[in-house]
Amino acid sequence: MNLLSFPVNILIFKAIMSENEYFINCYFVRPFYKHLLGSQITLQDVNHFDPKFYEGIVCLLNNDVTDLGLTFSFEDSSSGTRRVIDMVPNGSLIPVTEENKKEYLRRLCYFITTQNVEKQMQAIVRGFKKIVPKQAINLFNPSEFELLLSGLPDYDGKKFSELRVPMSLSLSFS
Repeated sequence: MNLLSFPVNILIFKAIMSENEYFINCYFVRPFYKHLLGSQITLQDVNHFDPKFYEGIVCLLNNDVTDLGLTFSFEDSSSGTRRVIDMVPNGSLIPVTEENKKEYLRRLCYFITTQNVEKQMQAIVRGFKKIVPKQAINLFNPSEFELLLSGLPDYDGKKFSELRVPMSLSLSFS
């Protein structure tokens, strides 16, 4: 059976949203919720997806890229074989400069968060829309929708207490 088929997607969302014994307690990255809502993905959303990659984006934004040898292409090995993907026609021949680096980063982030998983996301969105009418979710922004669908994550109180910063407070009254 094709995992992208319509009935499988409905079952997945039914399990995520159901309050019965089939409930799946899971959390997704912010771009996932944005896809479901039809919201635009931004460079900042990459931080939810891959914080280390986002650090690299910020570094490129804040520094000169002229001598890095970047082009409008990138190497992908997610399928097990290395391949060069052009983000624009003949992208491997177009150098990234200070003038076009924002466009380069926008296209790179779009590929990673959207184009790379486009078929899968389209199938998931179709299944989702069969269960939840659009007018039922139009009221929510991605953060609210994430909270509605997944709730608050469970936090380990011990780890939280380790993050505390010791403070001292001194008051003086005249």
